[in-house]
Amino acid sequence: QLVFLGTTTTGLANLNTEVIGAVQIPFSTLAEQRAIAAFLDRETERLDALIAGKERQIEFLQEKRAALISHAVTKGLDPTVQMKDSGIEWLGEIPVHWEVGSVKRYFSVELGKMLNRSTEDGSGIMKPYIRAANVHWSGVELDISGVNEMEFSPNQLDRYRLQPGDLLVTEGGVTVGRSIIWNGELDECYYQNSLNRVISLPGSPVSAKFLYYWMYFTKINGYVDLLAGKATFGHLTNVMLKDFLMPAPGGLEQHAITQFLDRKTAEIDALIVKVQESIDILKEYRTALISAAVAGKIDVRQEVA
Repeated sequence: QLVFLGTTTTGLANLNTEVIGAVQIPFSTLAEQRAIAAFLDRETERLDALIAGKERQIEFLQEKRAALISHAVTKGLDPTVQMKDSGIEWLGEIPVHWEVGSVKRYFSVELGKMLNRSTEDGSGIMKPYIRAANVHWSGVELDISGVNEMEFSPNQLDRYRLQPGDLLVTEGGVTVGRSIIWNGELDECYYQNSLNRVISLPGSPVSAKFLYYWMYFTKINGYVDLLAGKATFGHLTNVMLKDFLMPAPGGLEQHAITQFLDRKTAEIDALIVKVQESIDILKEYRTALISAAVAGKIDVRQEVA
């Protein structure tokens, strides 16, 4: 309401002293005001403590999720397996039977189509595309970030069309290294050059899903940001991603790891959603309680007494 009152004819908000000073407020006796304030101090403090506790619970679940992925993609699932030096200084030891190779050894990596409105002449076909803003670890977000369109020539349609199972890795900015598996969320969709598409090479022993979890591990531990030079605005270029080193378990073991992580992370994510829902309910109740008390909808004098 304050923003509405202070919005000028040009659409800019200007909450000056004149606007604020003209706002009318209902009020009761000073004694009742103090009673309302005392009641709200006590109740909001209690609710804030409950919210803070649940937020810590979410942090713990997120830490547990990260630790689970980190251990699985670097040590595997067998706690008795013999270990060896990986040869990667920041990685340490990996199971003795795992190999280490660059991403380009197992995958093809291609940057998306550059968005350049000045070169569009109407001779191509307008198609939807996703960009870095659509990519979140939990999956592709189409509703909040929106899906734009750009022009593709006929020979670019096959080259840039996404297929279910493709891994998409953000190339730069605050989201650098963030990844998703494309699951065909749109029947037909393409990708822009803020994303790298990664596809398993024929006969590759490494799946895109395992690389997804590897990217998550390297991102949350800061290795992607270090590689991308993210002191300001980092870039995980196509060449950098191709040369990025990763461990490679055997096919059956790798499948077991990704299946295990799919199941366990889904369980943790479901718990996080439930806790977040309870936080949202508490925040709504807090707002409703304040609104009712300061508008005189509830009598709190007896509560304070």
